[in-house]
Amino acid sequence: MDPLTPKQREAVDLVEKHGSSYVAAKIAGVARQTIDDRLTGAKRRGVVPDISNEVLADVARRVAGRSTLRKYEYEESGDVILEWEIARQNDKEARLQNILDAATSAFKAGVKPRKKAPTPKRGRADLLNCYILTDYHLGMLAWHREAGEDWNIQIARDLLLRWFDTAITAAPNADQAVFAQLGDFLHWDGLEAITPESQHNLDADTRFQKLVETAIEVITAIIEMLLAKYRKITILMCDANHDPASEVWLRSWLAFIYKKNPAITVDTTADTYYCVEFGHTSLFFHHGHKRKPKSVDDVFVAKYRPIFGRTKQSYAHMGHQHHRDVE
Repeated sequence: MDPLTPKQREAVDLVEKHGSSYVAAKIAGVARQTIDDRLTGAKRRGVVPDISNEVLADVARRVAGRSTLRKYEYEESGDVILEWEIARQNDKEARLQNILDAATSAFKAGVKPRKKAPTPKRGRADLLNCYILTDYHLGMLAWHREAGEDWNIQIARDLLLRWFDTAITAAPNADQAVFAQLGDFLHWDGLEAITPESQHNLDADTRFQKLVETAIEVITAIIEMLLAKYRKITILMCDANHDPASEVWLRSWLAFIYKKNPAITVDTTADTYYCVEFGHTSLFFHHGHKRKPKSVDDVFVAKYRPIFGRTKQSYAHMGHQHHRDVE
Protein backbone atom coordinates (compact mmCIF):
# COMPACT_ATOMS: atom_id res chain seq x y z
CA MET A 1 0.00 0.00 0.00
CA ASP A 2 1.35 3.41 -0.98
CA PRO A 3 2.14 5.45 2.15
CA LEU A 4 1.59 8.70 0.21
CA THR A 5 -1.57 10.52 -0.72
CA PRO A 6 -2.33 10.71 -4.47
CA LYS A 7 -1.16 14.36 -4.59
CA GLN A 8 2.06 13.57 -2.75
CA ARG A 9 2.74 10.64 -5.08
CA GLU A 10 2.13 12.85 -8.11
CA ALA A 11 4.60 15.44 -6.78
CA VAL A 12 7.27 12.82 -6.07
CA ASP A 13 6.87 11.21 -9.51
CA LEU A 14 7.01 14.55 -11.36
CA VAL A 15 10.11 15.70 -9.49
CA GLU A 16 11.82 12.35 -10.08
CA LYS A 17 11.07 12.61 -13.80
CA HIS A 18 11.99 16.27 -14.33
CA GLY A 19 14.46 16.93 -11.52
CA SER A 20 12.85 20.19 -10.45
CA SER A 21 9.88 21.18 -8.33
CA TYR A 22 9.56 24.30 -10.51
CA VAL A 23 8.98 22.24 -13.65
CA ALA A 24 6.78 19.80 -11.71
CA ALA A 25 4.56 22.69 -10.59
CA LYS A 26 4.20 23.92 -14.17
CA ILE A 27 3.15 20.47 -15.39
CA ALA A 28 0.74 19.88 -12.49
CA GLY A 29 -0.76 23.35 -12.87
CA VAL A 30 -0.17 24.31 -9.25
CA ALA A 31 2.05 26.74 -7.37
CA ARG A 32 5.69 25.89 -6.74
CA GLN A 33 5.05 26.09 -2.98
CA THR A 34 2.30 23.46 -3.30
CA ILE A 35 4.75 20.96 -4.80
CA ASP A 36 7.29 21.79 -2.09
CA ASP A 37 4.66 21.21 0.60
CA ARG A 38 3.74 17.83 -0.90
CA LEU A 39 7.41 16.84 -1.06
CA THR A 40 7.84 17.78 2.59
CA GLY A 41 4.80 15.65 3.48
CA ALA A 42 6.21 12.74 1.48
CA LYS A 43 9.55 13.04 3.25
CA ARG A 44 7.81 12.79 6.64
CA ARG A 45 6.36 9.48 5.48
CA GLY A 46 9.78 8.19 4.53
CA VAL A 47 9.58 8.76 0.77
CA VAL A 48 12.24 10.93 -0.90
CA PRO A 49 12.34 11.58 -4.69
CA ASP A 50 15.14 9.73 -6.45
CA ILE A 51 17.03 12.88 -7.50
CA SER A 52 19.77 15.06 -6.07
CA ASN A 53 18.91 16.56 -2.70
CA GLU A 54 19.12 20.15 -3.99
CA VAL A 55 15.35 20.56 -4.32
CA LEU A 56 14.60 19.18 -0.87
CA ALA A 57 17.52 21.12 0.60
CA ASP A 58 16.03 24.32 -0.77
CA VAL A 59 12.72 23.50 0.91
CA ALA A 60 14.53 22.82 4.18
CA ARG A 61 16.50 26.07 3.97
CA ARG A 62 13.29 28.04 3.61
CA VAL A 63 11.60 26.45 6.64
CA ALA A 64 12.54 28.29 9.81
CA GLY A 65 10.28 26.35 12.15
CA ARG A 66 6.93 24.70 12.68
CA SER A 67 3.90 25.84 14.70
CA THR A 68 1.37 23.42 16.17
CA LEU A 69 -2.15 24.08 17.44
CA ARG A 70 -3.32 21.39 19.89
CA LYS A 71 -6.70 20.68 21.38
CA TYR A 72 -5.52 21.82 24.81
CA GLU A 73 -2.74 24.40 24.80
CA TYR A 74 -1.30 23.26 28.14
CA GLU A 75 -0.93 19.64 27.02
CA GLU A 76 2.16 18.97 24.92
CA SER A 77 0.78 15.57 23.94
CA GLY A 78 -2.73 16.81 23.15
CA ASP A 79 -4.44 16.07 19.84
CA VAL A 80 -3.04 18.11 16.95
CA ILE A 81 -5.71 20.27 15.30
CA LEU A 82 -3.50 22.17 12.86
CA GLU A 83 0.20 22.28 12.05
CA TRP A 84 1.95 24.71 9.72
CA GLU A 85 5.47 25.68 8.71
CA ILE A 86 7.03 29.12 9.03
CA ALA A 87 8.88 30.13 5.89
CA ARG A 88 12.22 31.84 6.18
CA GLN A 89 11.68 35.26 4.61
CA ASN A 90 15.31 36.35 4.48
CA ASP A 91 16.62 33.40 2.46
CA LYS A 92 15.91 35.11 -0.87
CA GLU A 93 19.23 34.22 -2.47
CA ALA A 94 18.89 30.45 -2.08
CA ARG A 95 15.28 30.48 -3.29
CA LEU A 96 16.11 32.74 -6.26
CA GLN A 97 19.02 30.53 -7.29
CA ASN A 98 16.83 27.43 -7.22
CA ILE A 99 14.19 29.16 -9.36
CA LEU A 100 16.81 30.39 -11.81
CA ASP A 101 18.35 26.93 -12.14
CA ALA A 102 14.95 25.43 -12.84
CA ALA A 103 14.04 28.19 -15.30
CA THR A 104 17.32 27.70 -17.13
CA SER A 105 16.63 23.96 -17.38
CA ALA A 106 13.19 24.73 -18.80
CA PHE A 107 14.73 27.06 -21.40
CA LYS A 108 17.24 24.39 -22.43
CA ALA A 109 14.59 21.71 -22.69
CA GLY A 110 12.77 23.60 -25.43
CA VAL A 111 15.63 25.29 -27.31
CA LYS A 112 18.04 23.62 -29.71
CA PRO A 113 21.63 24.88 -30.02
CA ARG A 114 22.23 26.96 -33.13
CA LYS A 115 24.53 25.58 -35.77
CA LYS A 116 27.66 27.35 -36.93
CA ALA A 117 26.93 30.18 -39.38
CA PRO A 118 28.95 30.59 -42.60
CA THR A 119 32.39 32.02 -41.88
CA PRO A 120 32.57 35.70 -42.92
CA LYS A 121 35.40 37.18 -44.94
CA ARG A 122 38.60 37.76 -43.02
CA GLY A 123 39.08 41.23 -41.58
CA ARG A 124 42.01 42.88 -39.87
CA ALA A 125 43.50 40.60 -37.22
CA ASP A 126 44.92 43.55 -35.28
CA LEU A 127 41.50 45.13 -34.69
CA LEU A 128 38.72 44.34 -32.24
CA ASN A 129 35.44 46.25 -32.48
CA CYS A 130 33.61 46.73 -29.18
CA TYR A 131 29.87 47.37 -29.13
CA ILE A 132 28.59 48.76 -25.84
CA LEU A 133 24.93 48.64 -24.83
CA THR A 134 23.96 49.79 -21.36
CA ASP A 135 20.84 50.86 -19.46
CA TYR A 136 18.51 50.29 -22.38
CA HIS A 137 15.59 49.53 -20.04
CA LEU A 138 13.65 47.55 -22.63
CA GLY A 139 9.99 47.53 -21.59
CA MET A 140 9.91 51.02 -20.11
CA LEU A 141 6.74 52.97 -20.90
CA ALA A 142 6.43 56.74 -21.46
CA TRP A 143 3.35 58.67 -22.52
CA HIS A 144 3.79 61.82 -24.60
CA ARG A 145 1.28 63.82 -22.54
CA GLU A 146 3.43 63.26 -19.47
CA ALA A 147 6.94 62.90 -20.88
CA GLY A 148 6.81 64.83 -24.16
CA GLU A 149 7.31 61.71 -26.31
CA ASP A 150 5.96 58.19 -26.50
CA TRP A 151 8.21 55.25 -25.68
CA ASN A 152 7.25 51.58 -25.54
CA ILE A 153 8.63 48.11 -26.16
CA GLN A 154 7.99 48.19 -29.92
CA ILE A 155 9.71 51.57 -30.40
CA ALA A 156 12.65 50.37 -28.30
CA ARG A 157 12.93 47.12 -30.29
CA ASP A 158 12.91 48.82 -33.70
CA LEU A 159 15.37 51.55 -32.70
CA LEU A 160 17.87 49.10 -31.23
CA LEU A 161 17.89 46.86 -34.28
CA ARG A 162 18.30 49.85 -36.62
CA TRP A 163 21.16 51.22 -34.51
CA PHE A 164 23.09 47.94 -34.49
CA ASP A 165 22.54 47.47 -38.21
CA THR A 166 24.02 50.93 -38.83
CA ALA A 167 26.84 50.57 -36.30
CA ILE A 168 27.98 47.17 -37.57
CA THR A 169 27.91 48.36 -41.18
CA ALA A 170 29.90 51.51 -40.36
CA ALA A 171 32.52 49.76 -38.20
CA PRO A 172 35.91 48.90 -39.76
CA ASN A 173 36.48 45.36 -40.95
CA ALA A 174 37.96 43.34 -38.11
CA ASP A 175 38.25 39.66 -37.29
CA GLN A 176 36.89 40.02 -33.75
CA ALA A 177 34.17 41.86 -31.87
CA VAL A 178 32.88 42.20 -28.34
CA PHE A 179 29.17 42.65 -27.65
CA ALA A 180 29.09 44.03 -24.11
CA GLN A 181 25.59 44.43 -22.74
CA LEU A 182 26.36 46.21 -19.46
CA GLY A 183 23.10 45.55 -17.67
CA ASP A 184 19.67 47.05 -17.03
CA PHE A 185 18.75 45.76 -20.46
CA LEU A 186 15.31 44.89 -19.08
CA HIS A 187 13.41 47.61 -17.24
CA TRP A 188 12.09 45.16 -14.66
CA ASP A 189 12.98 41.66 -13.52
CA GLY A 190 9.89 39.58 -12.79
CA LEU A 191 6.12 39.31 -12.87
CA GLU A 192 5.79 42.55 -10.91
CA ALA A 193 7.10 45.79 -12.44
CA ILE A 194 9.22 46.85 -9.46
CA THR A 195 12.90 47.30 -8.75
CA PRO A 196 14.34 44.16 -7.11
CA GLU A 197 15.99 45.83 -4.12
CA SER A 198 13.97 48.95 -3.25
CA GLN A 199 10.61 47.68 -4.58
CA HIS A 200 9.91 50.96 -6.43
CA ASN A 201 7.01 50.81 -8.87
CA LEU A 202 8.02 51.19 -12.54
CA ASP A 203 6.18 52.36 -15.65
CA ALA A 204 6.15 49.14 -17.64
CA ASP A 205 4.86 48.32 -21.11
CA THR A 206 2.99 45.00 -21.22
CA ARG A 207 3.58 41.61 -19.58
CA PHE A 208 6.87 40.11 -18.44
CA GLN A 209 6.56 37.17 -20.83
CA LYS A 210 6.30 39.55 -23.80
CA LEU A 211 9.32 41.45 -22.46
CA VAL A 212 11.33 38.22 -22.22
CA GLU A 213 10.34 37.14 -25.73
CA THR A 214 11.26 40.56 -27.16
CA ALA A 215 14.59 40.54 -25.33
CA ILE A 216 15.43 37.10 -26.75
CA GLU A 217 14.39 38.18 -30.25
CA VAL A 218 16.48 41.37 -30.15
CA ILE A 219 19.62 39.83 -28.63
CA THR A 220 19.51 36.93 -31.09
CA ALA A 221 19.06 39.31 -34.04
CA ILE A 222 22.05 41.41 -32.92
CA ILE A 223 24.25 38.32 -32.60
CA GLU A 224 23.21 37.13 -36.06
CA MET A 225 24.22 40.53 -37.48
CA LEU A 226 27.60 40.25 -35.78
CA LEU A 227 28.11 36.71 -37.07
CA ALA A 228 27.74 37.96 -40.64
CA LYS A 229 30.78 40.22 -40.17
CA TYR A 230 33.09 38.78 -37.52
CA ARG A 231 34.96 35.49 -37.26
CA LYS A 232 35.10 35.61 -33.46
CA ILE A 233 32.62 37.24 -31.05
CA THR A 234 32.69 37.58 -27.26
CA ILE A 235 29.35 38.22 -25.57
CA LEU A 236 28.84 39.69 -22.10
CA MET A 237 25.51 39.98 -20.27
CA CYS A 238 26.59 41.92 -17.20
CA ASP A 239 25.05 41.86 -13.75
CA ALA A 240 23.03 44.98 -12.86
CA ASN A 241 20.51 46.37 -10.40
CA HIS A 242 17.29 46.46 -12.45
CA ASP A 243 17.52 42.95 -13.94
CA PRO A 244 19.98 40.77 -11.97
CA ALA A 245 17.99 37.55 -12.40
CA SER A 246 17.33 38.16 -16.09
CA GLU A 247 21.02 38.70 -16.78
CA VAL A 248 21.64 35.23 -15.30
CA TRP A 249 19.19 33.44 -17.58
CA LEU A 250 20.26 35.54 -20.56
CA ARG A 251 23.91 34.53 -20.33
CA SER A 252 23.05 30.89 -19.50
CA TRP A 253 20.59 30.64 -22.36
CA LEU A 254 23.00 32.23 -24.88
CA ALA A 255 25.83 29.95 -23.77
CA PHE A 256 23.59 26.95 -24.40
CA ILE A 257 22.17 27.83 -27.81
CA TYR A 258 25.57 28.89 -29.20
CA LYS A 259 27.66 26.14 -27.60
CA LYS A 260 28.10 24.44 -30.99
CA ASN A 261 29.36 27.61 -32.63
CA PRO A 262 33.14 28.03 -32.13
CA ALA A 263 32.93 31.64 -33.33
CA ILE A 264 31.02 32.68 -30.21
CA THR A 265 32.23 32.88 -26.62
CA VAL A 266 29.65 33.75 -23.98
CA ASP A 267 31.15 34.97 -20.72
CA THR A 268 29.31 33.06 -17.99
CA THR A 269 31.25 34.67 -15.14
CA ALA A 270 29.08 34.61 -12.01
CA ASP A 271 30.36 37.98 -10.88
CA THR A 272 29.71 41.65 -11.47
CA TYR A 273 33.13 42.53 -12.96
CA TYR A 274 34.26 41.32 -16.39
CA CYS A 275 37.38 41.43 -18.55
CA VAL A 276 38.35 40.77 -22.17
CA GLU A 277 42.01 40.55 -23.23
CA PHE A 278 43.04 41.41 -26.79
CA GLY A 279 46.70 41.65 -27.69
CA HIS A 280 48.33 44.26 -25.46
CA THR A 281 44.95 45.70 -24.42
CA SER A 282 42.67 44.77 -21.53
CA LEU A 283 39.01 45.79 -21.59
CA PHE A 284 37.11 45.91 -18.31
CA PHE A 285 33.34 46.04 -17.81
CA HIS A 286 31.07 46.77 -14.85
CA HIS A 287 27.50 48.08 -14.73
CA GLY A 288 28.39 50.69 -12.12
CA HIS A 289 25.94 49.82 -9.35
CA LYS A 290 28.65 48.51 -7.01
CA ARG A 291 31.57 50.85 -7.72
CA LYS A 292 31.85 54.36 -9.17
CA PRO A 293 34.31 55.22 -11.97
CA LYS A 294 36.83 56.85 -9.59
CA SER A 295 37.19 53.72 -7.44
CA VAL A 296 36.49 50.80 -9.75
CA ASP A 297 40.08 50.44 -11.02
CA ASP A 298 41.22 48.87 -7.74
CA VAL A 299 38.67 46.07 -8.14
CA PHE A 300 39.55 45.41 -11.78
CA VAL A 301 43.27 45.19 -11.04
CA ALA A 302 42.74 42.94 -8.01
CA LYS A 303 40.37 40.53 -9.79
CA TYR A 304 42.31 40.37 -13.06
CA ARG A 305 45.86 40.96 -11.90
CA PRO A 306 47.61 38.61 -14.42
CA ILE A 307 45.80 40.20 -17.39
CA PHE A 308 46.40 43.72 -16.14
CA GLY A 309 50.10 42.92 -15.62
CA ARG A 310 50.74 41.66 -19.13
CA THR A 311 48.75 44.29 -21.07
CA LYS A 312 49.96 47.80 -21.88
CA GLN A 313 46.65 49.63 -22.30
CA SER A 314 43.52 49.20 -20.17
CA TYR A 315 40.05 50.63 -20.69
CA ALA A 316 36.94 50.25 -18.56
CA HIS A 317 33.32 50.65 -19.62
CA MET A 318 30.50 51.32 -17.18
CA GLY A 319 26.85 52.38 -17.19
CA HIS A 320 24.27 53.02 -14.47
CA GLN A 321 24.83 56.78 -14.10
CA HIS A 322 22.83 57.61 -17.26
CA HIS A 323 25.36 60.22 -18.37
CA ARG A 324 28.81 60.29 -19.95
CA ASP A 325 31.82 60.42 -17.64
CA VAL A 326 35.34 59.85 -18.93
CA GLU A 327 38.18 59.21 -16.45
